[in-house]
Amino acid sequence: MNFSVLDKQSIATQGKQSLGYLGVLSKTPDYPFKAYCYVGQDMHNGQSRHFLLDDSVYKQLVDEVKNTALEDHEYFYLWALSDDHGHLLQHKLFKLPMPLHDFNAIYQHCYNVEHLLLLVQFGHSIKNDSLKTFFWKLFTNVELMKKFVSIPASREHHHSFPGGLLAHSLECMMIVYRNLKSMNIVSQNEVEVTAVSALLHDIGKTETINQIGHTLTGFMLNHEQLTLSIIAEALAGLNQTWHQGALTLQYLLTWQRKDKFSRYVGGNLIKMADQLSTRGSLHEMAFVDKPEYFSFATLETSNAQHKINRLI
Repeated sequence: MNFSVLDKQSIATQGKQSLGYLGVLSKTPDYPFKAYCYVGQDMHNGQSRHFLLDDSVYKQLVDEVKNTALEDHEYFYLWALSDDHGHLLQHKLFKLPMPLHDFNAIYQHCYNVEHLLLLVQFGHSIKNDSLKTFFWKLFTNVELMKKFVSIPASREHHHSFPGGLLAHSLECMMIVYRNLKSMNIVSQNEVEVTAVSALLHDIGKTETINQIGHTLTGFMLNHEQLTLSIIAEALAGLNQTWHQGALTLQYLLTWQRKDKFSRYVGGNLIKMADQLSTRGSLHEMAFVDKPEYFSFATLETSNAQHKINRLI
């Protein structure tokens, strides 16, 4: 798994964003007039758009298409950012095992397209075929993903903004993956199962939190109690094709801190990643409205007062 694909690359916010299937790449003759390059995009409403490209971007797109193997059940997508004149400013090409009307529903609920595309890239980076199938089984569950990409991670604590659950989950997954790889003491299969477990450690919140507050389920049950039931169908498939991987995933998602040490080294790492991501969010919240020379801040959350320092 090449984790460099998950390095955050800034996506500009100025311009018109659009999502659709990749359309036709074309280039006009360069004689007797200047040649122009275009790329098409087929939209979910049945309409098409065309964007004007620089020659270098056209060549890049052609190479990306040539170097991407597309399976029978997969679709080629183009996310585009363009100016008012139809010039392509930024783009992302990617493939998905789901049709546009389903993915567009997830896209429309997402508050941060960069995070959504990172999630897609992570799915493609998984090498274990059984685990990859498990991941895409969850990703193509439209109703689940609509909540996963849109709700906050908490109401008045860390990542308490729309899309916060996805942001927090990605942070935990990246911390776990990079640290396990750098330690070089476990197999690639274990690295990947642990990273997926970190990504899903708060998946139960899709049933306990919404944009308004806690759901009725959230008042009755802790989100940890719902994890395995939410992923049950995908987990059953994983258990059939890779029993040991399914057992490991279940263990990593359910072991408790009271046990002190996880049977898998990644289990403790997931807990630490969760804490680090949470503290990072609280740090950002504490200093968001403070001058740069402030080295101390106090943050009130729903259940505690946090005293936070930073070194200037």
